[in-house]
Amino acid sequence: MSNEDDDLVQSVFQQNEPIHIAHKRREFQPWHRERKQFIRDRQWNFEAEKLIKRYLKLTTDLEDAPFNAPEEILVPHPLKCLVLPGEDLLDVRSLWKRLQPLGCWIKYIGFNCSHGSGEGHEGSRIYVATNEVNSLPNVISSSHVLHDRLQSVANIESVAYRRMREMGPYHIINLDLCDSIFPVLNVATSEYYGAVNRIAEYQCGHCTHPWLFFITTQIEPAQRDNEGLGKLAAAVRENCTNSIDFSSALEKLLAKQIFNPGEAGLAIEDLSDEEVFRFFGVAFGKWLLALVGKCTPPWSVRLLASYRYTIKDGVAPMFSFAFLFQRSPALPLVDKYGLAPVAGAPPPAFDEMKYAVGLVAGIGRIRDVEEMLEKDPELKKTMVESSASLLESAGYDRDAYLKFVNTPDAS
Repeated sequence: MSNEDDDLVQSVFQQNEPIHIAHKRREFQPWHRERKQFIRDRQWNFEAEKLIKRYLKLTTDLEDAPFNAPEEILVPHPLKCLVLPGEDLLDVRSLWKRLQPLGCWIKYIGFNCSHGSGEGHEGSRIYVATNEVNSLPNVISSSHVLHDRLQSVANIESVAYRRMREMGPYHIINLDLCDSIFPVLNVATSEYYGAVNRIAEYQCGHCTHPWLFFITTQIEPAQRDNEGLGKLAAAVRENCTNSIDFSSALEKLLAKQIFNPGEAGLAIEDLSDEEVFRFFGVAFGKWLLALVGKCTPPWSVRLLASYRYTIKDGVAPMFSFAFLFQRSPALPLVDKYGLAPVAGAPPPAFDEMKYAVGLVAGIGRIRDVEEMLEKDPELKKTMVESSASLLESAGYDRDAYLKFVNTPDAS
C-alpha cells in the first residue's frame, strides 16, 4: 500500500479511540447538603471506626500471619455492611475513605428500586456507581446492589431475604430511609418493621460480635396514627409499671405528667410535637430491645449519639438514630456428672431495665445538626468541603455544588 493510500486510510479510520468526557452532574438533592455530610462523618463513619478499633480485627497483614504464606492466599476479613446506598453510593464511598488508614476491607449489599435501576441494569447510574466503588482498593468486588425493596426481606421466601442471609452476618446495618417508620395515618409501615425484625433475627442467630444499626426516619407528629403509636408504646407501658426509675426518667424527658392516676397508661394523644419526637425514639428503642432481649443468650441495645435535622424548607423533621447491639455472655457449661474440677462461673444477669433507662437518657441527648452548624462556622465549612469532595468523587461539578449549598434550602 502506498503512502498516499496509508494517509487515506488514516483519515477515515483513526488510530486512537475517541475520548468521551462525561458531563459533570449538577442535579443536587437534600442529602447532598452539609447536614447530611455531618451525619455520614460524625455519626456513621465515626461509630464504624470506633467499632473496628474497639471490638473487631478486620485486617490481615503479612506481618501478623502465623506462617510465611503467599500474599495472594491471605484473604482479609471484611467489614460487612447492609445499606440503602442511593444511586451514587455516597455513604459507601464516604465510609471507604474514612477506613482507608485502618487498612480495612469493605463488603456490602444494598437495596435500591428507584427509577428502575439496580443490579444488572448496565449503563444505569447505580450500575456505573457500583462498578466505580467496587474498583476501589479494599472493596470486595462481589459487593452489589439489589434491584429490590428493603421491605422484601420480611418475606423468607424472597430473593432479597436469601441474598441478605448469603452476604451476612453484618457489622453495620444502615437504613437511610427516604420515607418513614413512624406510624402515620393511611400509610402502612408494617413491612419496614417486618424487615427490621428479620434482619435482627438473623443477626442475633448468626453472629457473636457487636454490630451497629443506623436508621434515619422522618417523624410527622401532625399525621401521627395514635393506634399505631400505641402498639409501639406497649413495651414502654410495661416498663413504667415495673420500674420507678424508668417512669421517672420518662416523665422528665416528656416534661409533663402523662401518666393517668393509678395506671401505667400513656396519654399519647396529649403529647406535644416535641414530646412525640422523644416518645417515638424511646418506644422504637424499646421495641428493638424487646426483640433481642429475649434471645438466648440475650442481646443488649444501647443508643449512641443521635441527631435531628429538617428537610422540605425546614418543615419535615428527620431523625438519625444509632444503636449498638452486643451479645450477653452465654450460660456456663454444667457438668452434671461431677467430673470437672471446677464449676463454671455464672454470667451476670441480663438487666433489661438498665438498658431501657439508658435509652431514655440517650433520647434526651439528641442534638440538632443545623443548630450545631450555625453555631460553629468552622464545622459548617468543614462539612461543606467534605461534601464537595465526596460529590466530586462521584462525578458531580464541585463549583456548581458550592453554589447550590450556599443558596437558601427549599428542599
